[in-house]
Amino acid sequence: MSVAQKMKVDFESTKEAHHKLGRGTNREDIIKSFLETVLPSKYGFGKGEVVTSNNEHSGEMDIIIYDKDKCPKLIYEDGHALFPIEIVYCVIQVKTSLNSTELKSAYKNIESLKKIIPKQGFTHDDNMGMKTGLGAPNIVGLVVAFEASRELKVIADQLKTLDGELDSIKYRPDFIITLDEGIVGPNQRLRSEFNEFNIPNKPEDLYYTRKTKRHTLLRFYMQLLDELNFLKLAPFDLDKYLKMPELIGPYKVSGHDRFMKRNKDGKNSPPKKINYNGIKKIVKYCENIKPKTQTQIFKDWLGAIPMGTHESDYDYEIYEYNPNNLPYLNVRKIQMDENNFPQYNDPAFQGVQIVIDKRIYSVDVNALEESDFDEREDFDYDEFFAE
Repeated sequence: MSVAQKMKVDFESTKEAHHKLGRGTNREDIIKSFLETVLPSKYGFGKGEVVTSNNEHSGEMDIIIYDKDKCPKLIYEDGHALFPIEIVYCVIQVKTSLNSTELKSAYKNIESLKKIIPKQGFTHDDNMGMKTGLGAPNIVGLVVAFEASRELKVIADQLKTLDGELDSIKYRPDFIITLDEGIVGPNQRLRSEFNEFNIPNKPEDLYYTRKTKRHTLLRFYMQLLDELNFLKLAPFDLDKYLKMPELIGPYKVSGHDRFMKRNKDGKNSPPKKINYNGIKKIVKYCENIKPKTQTQIFKDWLGAIPMGTHESDYDYEIYEYNPNNLPYLNVRKIQMDENNFPQYNDPAFQGVQIVIDKRIYSVDVNALEESDFDEREDFDYDEFFAE
């Protein structure tokens, strides 16, 4: 029995086992179970969405192949999950048949993942202590269908149309597999040394059709493994995800959720965060003002930038939410009370920096209303300061 025939027999056995267990309708489980048996043990398998540390999400992926050694404890359920993009090798959209509607849907989902892939490269340390600069990893994206439901050439023609609708040709799936007919897409590896990702020079190579028929499963496996072997993932920094921006309405916000008010009786209020109304108020106000650089702010506030630094260190823009036009805080007038809390009697602008949609805002939180804040249900006083 040839390798292709043996693989086909094993695959059919997997399908039969799923049917006996009452899982015949979950086509992605059949593909996942098969890949689990043939791919190296370092790969984990799940389903859900891929997410970046900037809270950008892909669409729902039927199969996600990830590095389980990097993130073994965060993702352990069979159901829906979020996968940090730095641990993802491959995403697969699984279809029963590949009519035009299903193919377009799968294309859009693959595009949603490829669009959020970080573009910066990284440095890789090998076992010999050598550092190598690598390009940004381009996650493998595949569409797998059990039945073609039409000629491969017709599928290839639709791919040309769908590619024309993409913002970048790099957002397309790597190749399309129909298990009963064959493969549509490049027949050469797209990834090479140093994480390079190369689209074929000849456009027709993107739509190359191979009627592999009974050998499709083997060809699919070999082409997938070939791509995976040339893909090195970027370092995974879990701390970035713990500090991920929060989605508040249409805004991505960070630094807005660490406020506590000291009441007149000396007790502290519960931890609070700026809510949607407050964020919208800040953005609306700052639409009509010119941003300052941090260098300008230091000079206006202290008369100079901090000693030992250079103006280029502070060459970034900040929007000041200061609706009461208060002067900057005069640090020489600050006094400490009996509880060692700073006291400052004159009204002054004391900006707290928050980030909204990657813009830095310096916010006078005292100019916001009580209704612009919500209490944090996830932290009490002790937990807040222990974070």
